[in-house]
Order: sequence, then C-alpha cells, then structure tokens
Amino acid sequence: ILSIQANILITSDLRCCLADFGLALAVEPPSSSCCSNSISGSLRWLAPEIFDFHLFDPRYLAARDVYAFGCTIVEIFTGKPPYPHIHHDSAIIHEVLTKGNRPERPLLMLDELWKLVSQCFLTSADRRPLSSDLLYNLEELPSFPLG
Repeated sequence: ILSIQANILITSDLRCCLADFGLALAVEPPSSSCCSNSISGSLRWLAPEIFDFHLFDPRYLAARDVYAFGCTIVEIFTGKPPYPHIHHDSAIIHEVLTKGNRPERPLLMLDELWKLVSQCFLTSADRRPLSSDLLYNLEELPSFPLG
C-alpha cells in the first residue's frame, strides 16, 4: 500500500482506502457550551453542522461524510488540504461559519464534476446529495485517460 496523503492509502491496483478515523463524533447534538473548544481532529474536512449546533440534525448524519467527500475530491485535484492558505486549523471554523467560504474549485476540474462537488458543500445538510446519488452521478461523468 502506498500512502499519497496521510488519510488516503492507494493499493497497487490503484484502489483508494480511507484511514484515520480518529475523530469520532457523537450522534447527539453538541451543546451550546461545547463549540470550538472541544472540537478536534481534521477540522478542514468537517461539515458546518459539526461547528454550529444550530445546524445539527441527527436525521442527516451521513451528510457529514458527503461534505468530507467533497473536500477529499478537491484535495485529490490540488494535492493540498482544503483551505491551504489558512495556516491555523482554528481559523477554519471562522472561514466556514462566519465567512461562509468553502474549498475553492481546482483549476483543472471539469464543470460537471465541480457542479457535483459543490453540492457536497451546501450548508444545509438536507440539501446535500445522498452518497448513492453521488455514486450514480460520478459513474455518469466522462472518463479521461491519465497521463
């Protein structure tokens, strides 16, 4: 297994495997007193509802993974983590919640793929695509040979 990035491992047959599930998040909504002081881990890939308990809805837990998936796609295209211009993880919460910013579109990303990825970044978890819809739409995208 080759390790391209710290949390994405690539096998010899070019399959990606996710690693580092060190950030376990509770299913219960966070309390208003816990916010940023108790959140730790890979903040750059966390959905807005993890930072703001007002946005949390237990019916849409899988939507957190959809948001992180969008961040991972951007990272694959850029070779950099989301928000590479921000040097302190604590500033990510301000970037996402206060400014409402999301990862930028990579230069070489096709319009069709960016449309799909940008839906992963919607603030309302209930508006993000389901993983099954993501899979279907990704399979429908044109493929291009690498190299």
